[in-house]
Amino acid sequence: MHDFHSKENGAEGVDFIAVSFVKSAEVINHLKSYIAARSRDISVVAKIESIDSLKNLEEIILASDGAMVARGDLGAQIPLEQVPSAQQKIVQVCRQLNKPVIVASQLLESMIEYPTPTRAEVADVSEAVRQRADALMLSGESAMGQFPDKSLAVLRSVSLRIERWWREEKRHEPMLLPAIGSSFSDSISEELCISAAKMGKHSLIDICY
Repeated sequence: MHDFHSKENGAEGVDFIAVSFVKSAEVINHLKSYIAARSRDISVVAKIESIDSLKNLEEIILASDGAMVARGDLGAQIPLEQVPSAQQKIVQVCRQLNKPVIVASQLLESMIEYPTPTRAEVADVSEAVRQRADALMLSGESAMGQFPDKSLAVLRSVSLRIERWWREEKRHEPMLLPAIGSSFSDSISEELCISAAKMGKHSLIDICY
């Protein structure tokens, strides 16, 4: 495993490490211990992309600083028709546990070759935003696609549009608030704020176990 240096030490400037095919919280805890032993301030994101990840979902997310719904590999691990419900469950668990969640892979796949997305892809992006994912991530579209700038522009415009629509739709609905002290401790709320601030940083490195 590599030794990751923080910005203060003038090296890679890694903010997040994304771990592939996480089987249990033990993997996350081991990596976080390794990072802490080297006095690094690097957060760990668990990529949920296997059957084992889904079986141990809550413990993995609790141990992590955030999660990624890695739909490409997830779709190779479980039946394709189960991917949408798995995505929704992962996002819901992350929101319940106050952990940031990223939806990734094949959001605008056709834009690797074409300058406009399919209507189904637009609907897919809209659904991820409606589920209240914290971030959407392009991979092939921006890494090797012919229209990376247009892909980002489409992703941004669709996301902003569905967010505005969602706020308008929900504006007149009553807000359900949990009873005081009935859900999570103040420390978890504080952790949410810290995680949200960290999501504003720039670099993420992806590693596999």
